[in-house]
Amino acid sequence: MKRFARGFASPLLGSSKRAAGVIPPTHGTSYFYAARQASGLLARPSGLASGAQPDYSAAKGMPSTLLWQTNGSSGVRIEPDMTFELPEAAPVPSSRSDPSVSPSHLPSASRGPVEVAIEEPYTPPEPATSALVNNSLYTKDAFYAPLRRPIEEATSLPPVAYNSEEFFAVEQEQVWRNSWVCVGPLDKLRKQGDTITTEVGGEPIFLTRTKGGEIKAFKNVCRHRGCQLVMKDGRYPLFSCQYHRWGYSLDGQLKKTPQFDLSQEFFDKSKYSLFPVRVDSWGHLVFVNLSGDAPDLKTYLGDVPDVLADFPLSEAAMVREKSYEIKANWKLLIDNFLEYYHLPAIHPELTTVSLVENHHRLQGPGMYCGFITDPLGRGGTCVDPDVLQPMPGVRNKERSYFHGLFPNVFWFMFPNHVFTVMCNPQSAGVTHERAYMHFHPSSMPADSDIDEVFKFYDMVNWQDIEACEKVQVGLRCRDYTGGRFSPRFEEPTHRFGNMVADYMTGRRRIPPGDNDGQPVHWASTGL
Repeated sequence: MKRFARGFASPLLGSSKRAAGVIPPTHGTSYFYAARQASGLLARPSGLASGAQPDYSAAKGMPSTLLWQTNGSSGVRIEPDMTFELPEAAPVPSSRSDPSVSPSHLPSASRGPVEVAIEEPYTPPEPATSALVNNSLYTKDAFYAPLRRPIEEATSLPPVAYNSEEFFAVEQEQVWRNSWVCVGPLDKLRKQGDTITTEVGGEPIFLTRTKGGEIKAFKNVCRHRGCQLVMKDGRYPLFSCQYHRWGYSLDGQLKKTPQFDLSQEFFDKSKYSLFPVRVDSWGHLVFVNLSGDAPDLKTYLGDVPDVLADFPLSEAAMVREKSYEIKANWKLLIDNFLEYYHLPAIHPELTTVSLVENHHRLQGPGMYCGFITDPLGRGGTCVDPDVLQPMPGVRNKERSYFHGLFPNVFWFMFPNHVFTVMCNPQSAGVTHERAYMHFHPSSMPADSDIDEVFKFYDMVNWQDIEACEKVQVGLRCRDYTGGRFSPRFEEPTHRFGNMVADYMTGRRRIPPGDNDGQPVHWASTGL
């Protein structure tokens, strides 16, 4: 949209200072403010004594100041009672931009009014990450050709997918911005003002429960100077920036701008709300989608809600949590969870209750990979199905579910509890992991029993972490280019790798489930 204003152009004389950079025209109000703030770098208007400051007083609260033209070489004076901005036409010549032009050749107020067109809103340049993605080998089909073969012939992702910072940067754009990313448990957002902070795709965000009971997600940045707004999880009545004290309501509206001296005519608070992020929840978890164009969460989940319909997950209470800093790529942690080939060697305690021979793949349509253990064993562990009371409504007390929801969350779903792990990559070789333990309030064990169960899972998790960190080191070997899959034990890992390949190449599609127990052939069926 364009709007037009009329004013009088006058030459900028009497100073040798140049603007440090071009001030991009976002819209009139913010641009006037930016110009005023930068006035010390602009050429001094004619007639202003040396050392004096321009007069910012004006009718209707508008500053009488200078605006730098888009080529940074000349400007115009804003006179009182006028709305005036950068012209889109060719720049007015200046003695500084063209030595052949003398002051007598410059336009003056006596030559009459000029009309300028103002284009809004301002469109920022394409981010550098877009060029990285478009030019990257890692977004090309050929890179994933060995993985795309049927599982009997396929080779896993090459080491560069796990240890390259360039791959990681492209992944942040292609995978993490475009998928539904788990950001935490629903139980941490039960009450008004409850707030959690995190990062997704390299961007800081936070989520909160509003006065109306909705869960809202926002970019964690103040609209004034880009300062991080919320520093830690907690319960807040409002959000106040620690830098200049701008204040926002729980629904993201800008409410307070202390001592900020632009009038409503030039600064409309309603246009400076926090940047929203798409958010939704299912069961005991909350998810965000940065790009805003992922399928709705129900479609994304596929048949997972139906498979777990007996579990009252939205009512589950989080009773324990723990953070882990892991020296391994996030995909290694997901790969490890999704295959049960390693269980006898790494998890001797877990395999007494979740027996390897009782593992069966169970995958319907949806952005997930998974399997079950049925029936569960009795190994004398604290997670044996007879030890604790099951959740209300759970009919099959002999089955556990192991699901990995793309890209970053997986869980151990037993009849009486759920242990959930959420991955948040920090770099190609470092992952922050957060683990949560949930029980249902109606079947809540004693604290001592909860401690014992959580200790058991902490042991299991550390066993996996140590294995994955060893793999991260081994992937430095130049002779290793990828490994083969066991169809019986590692098909979910193959499925997950192909989901990564889909998103990296821009094919954001939801795969079908297993066909009568047969794995999907990703290349031969259009998938």
